[in-house]
Amino acid sequence: IFDYSEFISDDFNQGENMITDCTLIIGDKRYRSHTIILASSSIFFYNAFTSGMHEDVEREVKIYYNPKNVFLDVLRWFYTG
Repeated sequence: IFDYSEFISDDFNQGENMITDCTLIIGDKRYRSHTIILASSSIFFYNAFTSGMHEDVEREVKIYYNPKNVFLDVLRWFYTG
C-alpha cells in the first residue's frame, strides 16, 4: 500500500514535484492536491471536478467554511484513510 502521508504536512503546498492537478483555496492559503484523490473520497469533489463549472475548468476549489481548520484534517484523511 502506498503511503500518501508524505503528501500531507505543514508544507502541503510544496507540491511542485507531486504531479498535482488542482488547488484548494482555504482562507489565504493555497494547497496543491490531486483531483483523483479528492473525487474518489468525496461526492462534493467528484461533482466539482466533473461539472463543467469553474472548479472543473480552473481546477480550483475555494473552501469558505473551515472552523478550527478542520478541513486540513479531512484532507489528511482523504489521503491516508
